Amino acid sequence: MGTLRTWALLALAPALWGCAESVRSPVVSVTNTGQSVTEPLGVQLGGETLRFGPLRPGEKQRVSYHPSADSAGVGLDYGGQTAQLDRPISAQEPGSLGNDVNILLDERGPRLDPKKNKERN
Repeated sequence: MGTLRTWALLALAPALWGCAESVRSPVVSVTNTGQSVTEPLGVQLGGETLRFGPLRPGEKQRVSYHPSADSAGVGLDYGGQTAQLDRPISAQEPGSLGNDVNILLDERGPRLDPKKNKERN
């Protein structure tokens, strides 16, 4: 009888502790290395728009997302303008490090962080 209970618990384990093979969610981070940004920011990628609030100098905000569509680049609504950043997003590989987007804001405007944006896992 004890063996039957053990097997039943093992069969239910994924449901009890969450999915055994969880998928990683990609993240978008925006780091402000310049002056305060008082307006909200919008990052358009993979079929959705993510909102970021005002950013103080040195502040970083991160948001996870789930790409629902491929896109050739990332759009950033910033200071009344839209900047296009060369960062492809793949809905076929949603948890890939290639879908992480790390954006730096400074006096020159928005740009991809060259140290953190990886192409693949």
